[in-house]
Amino acid sequence: MIIFVLASLCSWDSSLEIRSFLNTTLPTILKTHNLLKEQLPDTCPFKISLKEDRLIDYYNLVKKETQSSYSCEKCGKLFRSENAIHEHIVTKHANNEGICLADFCDFFPCAESNEVVSNRCRAIMSLCFEDALLGKVVEYCDFIETSIWDLDLEKPGYMILVILSIVICFIYYLLLWAEMEERSLTPKKIKRKTF
Repeated sequence: MIIFVLASLCSWDSSLEIRSFLNTTLPTILKTHNLLKEQLPDTCPFKISLKEDRLIDYYNLVKKETQSSYSCEKCGKLFRSENAIHEHIVTKHANNEGICLADFCDFFPCAESNEVVSNRCRAIMSLCFEDALLGKVVEYCDFIETSIWDLDLEKPGYMILVILSIVICFIYYLLLWAEMEERSLTPKKIKRKTF
């Protein structure tokens, strides 16, 4: 019984990640190459409709009450973390009908780098796209953790921000150095004792 309950849970975060890929990235790929979703082969798992998502009715149940509390729109229970309310919705309110998008993480990199998953993803992409596109599409099979160092510094806006930050830091330290020099050059007053 316990194994069945655990197996029926659908990860909220992984489902959101796959939903984001299906909602934004996949349409961009298709549009770039003048394809329609309907043109993908029937063997392609990405051809599913997002209406089949098991959690589709539950994404909007999370209501942020205060900085550190959330409430469930369906039953009104309060939670102290976003993860807790996600787990509550998945275990108490979500049904087992439809597709759990988190299951796509078996062949699509969701949370961490995994060579096996990356290889599975390449195999799935070969079911979805012709050889001409495959080289461009398999880049989505590699998990890339983004950080501040991954900013696209070739864009003019980012370059202006970087240069402006460097100039401001330089001016700040120049003023700080000048103030320290000024303090060291000013004569100190000597107090004399009077008898």
